[in-house]
Amino acid sequence: MAALAGKLLDKKGARLPIIIGIIASLTSLILMNVLAPLSNLAIVLLYVLYYGGYGMCFGSLMTSGLITLGKASHA
Repeated sequence: MAALAGKLLDKKGARLPIIIGIIASLTSLILMNVLAPLSNLAIVLLYVLYYGGYGMCFGSLMTSGLITLGKASHA
């Protein structure tokens, strides 16, 4: 998901991949809680959706945060 988020980040800015990632993660968490007795396949698919959203959000947040740092703060 980082590659997709990076492409969206380059074209549209940091806001879109962060929002998509948060929505995907929250949707999967809500579905896991609402549909408590799930099959193994459903758990795996919702888990993939959760971490896909997490990957989109985290990579974009890190990139956006590093852009705001000055040259003196870079490693």
